[in-house]
Amino acid sequence: MVEVLLKNKQKLYISSFYHPPSRCSAQLELFEESLCDIAGRCKNNPNHIINIGGDFNARDINWDSMCAVSGSSQKDVNDMLLRILGDFNLTQTVREPTRHSSILDLFITSYPGLHKSTHVIPGDSDHEVVISDNYIMPVRTKKKSRKIFLYSKANWDDIKTATTRFAIDSVFNTTLESKRSDLKSHTDRVTECFVPSKMTSKRHNVPWMNRSLRCLCRKKNRFYKKGRRSGSPSSWTRYKESKTAVTKSLWEARNNYIGSIINNAFRDNDIKLFWRFIKSQCNNDGLGITLLKSGDHLVADASSKAELINHQFKLVFSKEDTTTVPTLQGPRFPSISNITIDGVGKLLSNLSANKASRPDNIPCRV
Repeated sequence: MVEVLLKNKQKLYISSFYHPPSRCSAQLELFEESLCDIAGRCKNNPNHIINIGGDFNARDINWDSMCAVSGSSQKDVNDMLLRILGDFNLTQTVREPTRHSSILDLFITSYPGLHKSTHVIPGDSDHEVVISDNYIMPVRTKKKSRKIFLYSKANWDDIKTATTRFAIDSVFNTTLESKRSDLKSHTDRVTECFVPSKMTSKRHNVPWMNRSLRCLCRKKNRFYKKGRRSGSPSSWTRYKESKTAVTKSLWEARNNYIGSIINNAFRDNDIKLFWRFIKSQCNNDGLGITLLKSGDHLVADASSKAELINHQFKLVFSKEDTTTVPTLQGPRFPSISNITIDGVGKLLSNLSANKASRPDNIPCRV
């Protein structure tokens, strides 16, 4: 089981379970032991929540009347499962068949009042997928939306015109610091005025999903609903053919997208898009540092995390005796000579336009 801390300091226990299609009750006995262990852990917190999903292979149970069908070859196992659910006040919410005409895949919860809905959708195997929606809010750190500039749509002619006018006016500045400050202000101003921008999305988008693929998915879902309603073999045949076609199209679109990224990386010697795709496939990227524990308390905000990590680093470092450090001879900074316009231009032209800005936030592209 996985323990999740909720916003109201409740604990949510999520688990998956599999019971083979046999008359053996050994797995159910272990299942009952796990529930007893959770009950012992939460004896001082009676408001804990348990959500369990999985393939129980309990095909001969009438979940509306909560009783096993008489004459079933697995009646003893089914009766034991119903007894366990009753002993721990657990509720089973699936009411639609998940494989052919049988309810094999279950969703069990200890808090039916927090349960919103449960429905079945087409699956990738011979079992359908069970989707359960619950009124549960975990403690999580949301990725903040940030502003990004669309340099491919920038008005470079206006930027050059404004920069030429700025260069003429800046001649009258006398100190180097005032020139640097004015250059920074000018760069920020022209970037805001002549480069369009947008806020990053918090949603996860599939880049190879297009309009035609969405139409195929909707068509497959219509065939599935029609087959569930009618139950005719012809409807299920059309659904299976549509499902095969959709799966093939999705894989082809994904492979073509990845292939284009790799080909462009080799052709243009720019692997930025490639690594962006690799990063998007890592589930933990973008979540930042997880919750840290200080004593018996969990630390969630960024400032407290930084202080806690800093304190940990200080504990493992020794303090040096700075009185014995020798003083180096010569000037602290070497002198700079022979500065030319061509030399500065060469250094600027060697900057990669795709690299991130330095701490001064002046974009290399600009």
